Amino acid sequence: MHWISRLATWRTATRTCSCLWLLAGLVSGPAGAARLAPPSESITAPQNTVVVAEVVHTREASAVLRVHEALHGEASGDVEVRLTLGAEELHEKGANLVVAYSDLAREPRHGKGWVRDPNGPIVVVVPAVGAAVLEDSASMRLLGSSRKEGAPLNDEDILAAILDQLPRPHVQSRRFVLAELVLRPNLLDLLDGAGRGRLRETLESGQLEPMARDYLLQALLPIAGQEQIRPWLAQECRATVAASEPRLDLMSSNPAMLKTAIKVLAGIGAPGDVPELGKHLSSNNPAVARQAWKAILSLDPKAAGKQAGLALERGDLGRDVRIALERYIRELDQAAGQDHKEP
Repeated sequence: MHWISRLATWRTATRTCSCLWLLAGLVSGPAGAARLAPPSESITAPQNTVVVAEVVHTREASAVLRVHEALHGEASGDVEVRLTLGAEELHEKGANLVVAYSDLAREPRHGKGWVRDPNGPIVVVVPAVGAAVLEDSASMRLLGSSRKEGAPLNDEDILAAILDQLPRPHVQSRRFVLAELVLRPNLLDLLDGAGRGRLRETLESGQLEPMARDYLLQALLPIAGQEQIRPWLAQECRATVAASEPRLDLMSSNPAMLKTAIKVLAGIGAPGDVPELGKHLSSNNPAVARQAWKAILSLDPKAAGKQAGLALERGDLGRDVRIALERYIRELDQAAGQDHKEP
């Protein structure tokens, strides 16, 4: 492959790595932050083409697809697409998949408008999901076209597609629909008992990778307090907190998943959850440690001093958490001193 094409592929792979972190904290992102489009909107942007295709030939950094159906845009015959990180499934000759790609690139001088990519088509990278290489299922076909019987999808269609895809084991597609649910919180208003049951089954299945579990917890956060959801969701968050160690793999999705579980538990948990949360004050991920401290203060303020003291005794704290805990202990001591002086 020409060196320019290799460079372009490397740059896209780098963007893929960074985009997978975009969804973490999205629900509580800063006001005025740019809106991240749902994955179905991302792949059906005007510059993209979405096809149902069979992999007929593979190369080191590309694959030849035989197009069976164009779901979005126009395509036919065989198309060679360059691969991005996470598109390894396109190395499987004979695989039938839903794939989004683009043969357009931003105009190089000003970054406005689109021009034909001189390096040829490349697999689309979906923010918070990764390479747009998806299962050939009815749900992914529907979301890949954003239309049903010629008309744009409505919220009911989108929610049905998400719920239908969730039990299927294809990792990238499940991540896709869970990100869709997070980024379309209005869909939660349409959930009925069966829909809530499907989300519960998915969460309790033990089949979710950490990123997908994080996304599902994020999706459930706005409705965590509902009577039909709170008991089982709290139990699942407790299980995540209990199973996680303070020393996390910082290159994985585990810190984000744990942070979200703690955030959910802060709103629906109980004082009995505080001791388990206390161990995460020593997390090697500062965001997890801060979230654990917030949860402790929310669930049982009276126990916060004890947990702060225990954490300070262990000594393995991040700088900002240690400062916060030391400040809290000082404030408790000062308050106790004032109480002692009063007649």
